[in-house]
Amino acid sequence: MFCDLTCKYAEFPKEEAVDGSASCRTFLALFCAKKKMLVEKNKLCGDYLDKKNKRNAMNKQLAIVLIASIFFTALCAYADALLEKGQAYDNKGMYNEAISEFTSVIEDNPAYAEAYFSRGSTYFKKSDLDSAIADYSKAIEINPEFYAAFYNRGSAYFKKNDFDMAILDFSKAIEYNAEDISAYYNRAKAYFSKGMFDEAILDYSRILEIEPSRVVEYCNRGNAYLRKGDIEKALSDYNKAIEMSPDFALAYYNRAVVYFMREEYDKCWQDIHKAESLGYKIPESFLGRLKNSSGRDF
Repeated sequence: MFCDLTCKYAEFPKEEAVDGSASCRTFLALFCAKKKMLVEKNKLCGDYLDKKNKRNAMNKQLAIVLIASIFFTALCAYADALLEKGQAYDNKGMYNEAISEFTSVIEDNPAYAEAYFSRGSTYFKKSDLDSAIADYSKAIEINPEFYAAFYNRGSAYFKKNDFDMAILDFSKAIEYNAEDISAYYNRAKAYFSKGMFDEAILDYSRILEIEPSRVVEYCNRGNAYLRKGDIEKALSDYNKAIEMSPDFALAYYNRAVVYFMREEYDKCWQDIHKAESLGYKIPESFLGRLKNSSGRDF
């Protein structure tokens, strides 16, 4: 039996007439969709790259900060070492060497208030008061709340007999430390030197409020009362000082002056002898006046 050699071809759909406008729209739609996909893909890539770049930039910044921090720490450690070296020289009385070390610190660290303060203190010990004041002033400029710099500058002004400036600086020191006895004491001395005895009395009284056991302040306040002409209060303070410290030679001498003013010469001589027995050197001028007024030599 023979095979049928007649071939059967697959039937293809008949071609329809092509609508040009519809075909264009389809192509454009596909093109836009593809473009949109590319844009979104590029955006995603861009976002990824932006984030990566930002991370890299941040890492670089952190690295810079870390390096700067390490460098700054090392610099501070070096400055502190030089500062300690300068202070060691200062403690040994090697003031020129100390100043040289402090100056090196300042050259490397112009904003290091402690270095100016330390150099100022060394200048003060050398009695170079103008240089000391300049350095204390620079320390205060850098750190306006540098209590010790105000106090030390006040001491320098006092040594220059610039009592007004000394009072201002001691007052500023007291603002930062209202319990600092030494600031009240030095301000009282400045007031006393200016003849402002009421103000001096207030400061001595404040010291006694803070620390009632300070015998010397009774004597100092007594001196201020005496200079004011209030000899009764002066006598009371000298009595208190002697009561608290029976071997306080200066208090006996000061009380002798009060007795002299009251013309109580026997008591005056008693206190003079007591002061001398405790090693106090009585001024010859006062002894001469006492001898003349009392009519006796002892």
